[in-house]
Amino acid sequence: MKYEKQKVTIRGKTMAFVDTGGPGDVRDPILFFHGNITSSYMWRNIIPHVEDQARCIAVDNIGQGDSEKLPDSGEGSYRLAEHQDYIDGFISALGIEKNVTLMMHDWGMQTGLTWARNHPEAIKAIAYTQGVMGNFQWSNWTPEVADLMRKFRSGEGDDLVLQDNFFVEKILPAMVIRDLPKVVWDEYRRPYKNPGEDRRPTLTWPREIPVEGEPADVLEVIDANNAWMAASDLPKLFIHCEPETVLKGAILDHARTFPNQKEVTVEGLHYVHEDSPHEIGEALAEWYRAI
Repeated sequence: MKYEKQKVTIRGKTMAFVDTGGPGDVRDPILFFHGNITSSYMWRNIIPHVEDQARCIAVDNIGQGDSEKLPDSGEGSYRLAEHQDYIDGFISALGIEKNVTLMMHDWGMQTGLTWARNHPEAIKAIAYTQGVMGNFQWSNWTPEVADLMRKFRSGEGDDLVLQDNFFVEKILPAMVIRDLPKVVWDEYRRPYKNPGEDRRPTLTWPREIPVEGEPADVLEVIDANNAWMAASDLPKLFIHCEPETVLKGAILDHARTFPNQKEVTVEGLHYVHEDSPHEIGEALAEWYRAI
């Protein structure tokens, strides 16, 4: 990776991040947020397109990437609210408080938007792709996918994910069009190489996805963030992916109603940063330059 990881202590735990400018960089910042499986590494081919315009900061969620694993973790660890506490602490520790642009993917959509909703005066603009941002119905999925989601939410999920590393070994390649080089595979596997609790974040995240209203506390956050986006006239960039996978149907239709939003379509599945990173970077750079 081109960018050297830095470390900061948040709530007694070490969080890793990339910062292209450092605290002496007075340019407006772009904060990059990731979700399940991934880390700041996902932005490695996107940041170069905008680092000449902004201070670019990409954090590793707690328990992911090079951030510290939580001690004594178990069922209920690494929920959205717990991740939020660490993200909020991270942004506060870096003193980021004005003219902030967010670039978000997957669950990073919710950690980023929750911070934005609670600090609206700090936000300059919002960019996102393939965000987790709705309430699913079991009928939204094929029987095979619905069955898999039910397994994740049951005791079978512990074996599939904590022992077999299912999300990294099966979901990641299924959600990327191109064949990933070994060096990329190795980096995505590295934080989860040890079976058991080291893989807990990748199991908790799918259990957080609201399905028919549950978990209710997570859906409450998503609904609040969607309402905030719908009421905000801040500049927005939505990077739509084809073929459509996770973000589609009624949830996609709702996302397209957000005001002052530019939409760009690129080729890619859910982990689109591995399929079209330069197209994403170019779209982000062009949009950012114009706002």
